Amino acid sequence: MNWRCIPVLALAVAALPLAAKADPIPKDVEQMIRTAGKDGDSSTFRATAGAARKTFPKSVKEINKLVADMNAASAWRKRVRLQRQGFLQGWKGQGQVGAGSTTGNSRSTTLSLGVALNREGLRWTHAYTATIDYQKDFGRESKGRYFTDFQSNYRFSDRAFVMGILSFEDNRFAGFKRRFSESVGLGWQLIVSPTMNLSVEAGPALRQTDFITQGSERSLAARAAVNYDWKILDRLKLTETASLYGERRDSTFTSNTALTAN
Repeated sequence: MNWRCIPVLALAVAALPLAAKADPIPKDVEQMIRTAGKDGDSSTFRATAGAARKTFPKSVKEINKLVADMNAASAWRKRVRLQRQGFLQGWKGQGQVGAGSTTGNSRSTTLSLGVALNREGLRWTHAYTATIDYQKDFGRESKGRYFTDFQSNYRFSDRAFVMGILSFEDNRFAGFKRRFSESVGLGWQLIVSPTMNLSVEAGPALRQTDFITQGSERSLAARAAVNYDWKILDRLKLTETASLYGERRDSTFTSNTALTAN
């Protein structure tokens, strides 16, 4: 053994704790990070923590620990809240109202109403939507679609879920007085992030349709759906939902795109 190396090794080992030790976070910076985390805006929280890391690089380790502890505490509080809430609690949503009227050579009246509600649970997610699209031209109804559906998803992993959906539609201008649809299937989250989510669903479906001129029909169909949302800015979100019911006689494709500002 080369005994001359021992003093050098001893000096290196003694210096390791000093090199690994991070500077404490300045009190005002720590308070700023905690305040941003309590506000509930994840974008502001990430931006504040990122700015602190750049400004105080020697405190990065302590900043990362603080952020991790705050995220863990937030996740725990959310879990407890979801466990305690009842079915009628925790619903969130939005509504829309649109109306128009024209006179002169063309006389028409239009009305559009919509509501979308959703509830997130620990494992269950529920969603309800209803829309009305009505138009009258020269005193006669030229458009009338009334639609509502209710969907429940049960997550059995971080990305996989089973789903069930019930829907009703009245659209005489599409050739039927009423249509009921029921579907079950599997879903998968392709993208999961704080700003973007994308999921796909697929499964069999049953449909009962009362046509205006061709009587009633019960049929087996296949259903596929895509759900996408993108948080462009803190208060600006783009959503897209599309579904396809494929059957031998009468397939249906529906797509809804919305840009929401809160």
